[in-house]
Amino acid sequence: MIRKVKKKKPRIHIFIIFLLVVVFATFGYKSIITQEVQHVFEKEYGDKTPSYSSLKITSDFSGDRTKPVTSSKIETGLSVSLSPDKLNSHNVILTRLKDQATIVQKKSEEKIYPASLTKMMTAIVAIENLPNLREEIKLTNSMFQGLYGSGASMAGFKPGERVLAIDLLYGALLPSGAECCIGLADQIAGSEQNFVKIMNQKAADLDMKNTHFENATGLQNENHYTTVKDLSILLSYALQNDTFR
Repeated sequence: MIRKVKKKKPRIHIFIIFLLVVVFATFGYKSIITQEVQHVFEKEYGDKTPSYSSLKITSDFSGDRTKPVTSSKIETGLSVSLSPDKLNSHNVILTRLKDQATIVQKKSEEKIYPASLTKMMTAIVAIENLPNLREEIKLTNSMFQGLYGSGASMAGFKPGERVLAIDLLYGALLPSGAECCIGLADQIAGSEQNFVKIMNQKAADLDMKNTHFENATGLQNENHYTTVKDLSILLSYALQNDTFR
């Protein structure tokens, strides 16, 4: 038995070394790709990195192949061409944050269902209507009714828990917790239905012309829709808020 164990050890060592080589090779490859992307953006836009402070991409997640997208001109006269093998979504918009110039778009005003991207509106409305983000909010049994049966994503909180408002925000945006959205909605407006009215008013204030919300969680509903252009408007607005960002 001892001999067998000794014979296996070199194989284990070789396997570990192989894994390390793969990891380093992967990070090296990513580094090369990142440098190439930075080079392209420096050449085209005079900007060091294509970071969130300069560019934003909003798209739906349909996953189908698409036809070539024609270049979209922007105010500076620059253009971006996307080949079909690099674009999988039916609906796309690429916006430069610093001047809101649209660089690339495809069917950006076509109706889509936002699903969990709804929670961006839920979060920004909650942030703007909660004076104290350290406030404790009790999650009641009624807040969980219907969420499990509908297949809503959950953050893992339980009925009866008292949770800080800021933690519910994290729970809504990071693990996409539906119970967090309901907890925030009930605390602010007394019910999800009343909270949705505030969401729709915010959408109107932001000139999101083709958006309508029916819930705070993003659960599928025929009357719960938006466009990638409107989502771009929403994200541009939300990123100006330090707490959201």
